[in-house]
Amino acid sequence: MKPFLSTSRKLLPLLSLAALCLAEPVFAQRAEETSPQPVGIERVDTFRYLVRISNPALQKARLQLVRLSDSVVLYEENSAKATFGQKLNVQSLPDGQYAIVVRVGPQQYRYTLQLQTETHRTTDLSTASVVLRPTNKLR
Repeated sequence: MKPFLSTSRKLLPLLSLAALCLAEPVFAQRAEETSPQPVGIERVDTFRYLVRISNPALQKARLQLVRLSDSVVLYEENSAKATFGQKLNVQSLPDGQYAIVVRVGPQQYRYTLQLQTETHRTTDLSTASVVLRPTNKLR
């Protein structure tokens, strides 16, 4: 009878290979279940955002920039292309809350954008310089 340790050394590569073979369908299934995000927003600089929309099913799609205080649509683009997008410049907009709303078929994606001007008030206190003046107490 062979000792358990020598037998387990021979079985270890086979068990590892079997585990990999069995695990592969699970990974493939997970990859199929997860689909890429259809909307991507990238901040280009302080006031510009690049909005990208993926629409592989060629459904009706819409991109809007909405002012939330009164629900006014400031920008709108409609498309049924496989991919489309726009660079949004919000620098000239007044302070407030806005939403980037994307609809692809029945799905809606909403991203809130807060514009706020910050005024920085600063002070600078320099180091005090001390001047010693001789006192003349001799009279």
